[in-house]
Amino acid sequence: MYNRDKIENASRLIDSEITRVLSNTSLIGYGGCAACHVLFKLIKTLSLSESDAGDLLSQALFEDPQLNDRFMEMVEKIHIRDWRYGSAVFH
Repeated sequence: MYNRDKIENASRLIDSEITRVLSNTSLIGYGGCAACHVLFKLIKTLSLSESDAGDLLSQALFEDPQLNDRFMEMVEKIHIRDWRYGSAVFH
């Protein structure tokens, strides 16, 4: 379990990255994974292992339903876009 500061810091980072991706979907790249993009941003920025970043992402989204909704909308937008253009990749 992470302390409140770590979760809030991760939540800000997740929110910021969602905003970046939604304003520029090319950040994900052709056939890329929106959820993985955010996960790897946490890994790089907070110097976490993949497992720890996954746990922190899950905890931050669980504790903030609005952030969770934005995250899901981002994933849907990216992957529905890919599906519509015939390059759906499911992760």
